[in-house]
Amino acid sequence: MLEMVLGRRFHIVKSTHIAETEELLRTRTFDGIFTEIELRNGASGIELARLAKRLQPGIRPYFTTVAHTERLAGLDADLADHVVLRKPFDLVRLDEAVRATLV
Repeated sequence: MLEMVLGRRFHIVKSTHIAETEELLRTRTFDGIFTEIELRNGASGIELARLAKRLQPGIRPYFTTVAHTERLAGLDADLADHVVLRKPFDLVRLDEAVRATLV
């Protein structure tokens, strides 16, 4: 869904494994990273976003979730610029939120 909507305006790179994502973050520059808050196998999207910020301080973290409805409380200053997008996505709001924060 994200690739379909955002791919019209942005170059999208998909990754489904944390190790692959880390390698991409080490070798390419990105404007934003989208991740679920809770990943499969107990992994943390918040930790993934922290890793992304360490490797690329200017990257904007976007969290997708079915549970949370607003900004995540208690995140460190490095993730202060995060955006939370609730599923199911409102396609207009999704497009507007990304354009407002990346363009």
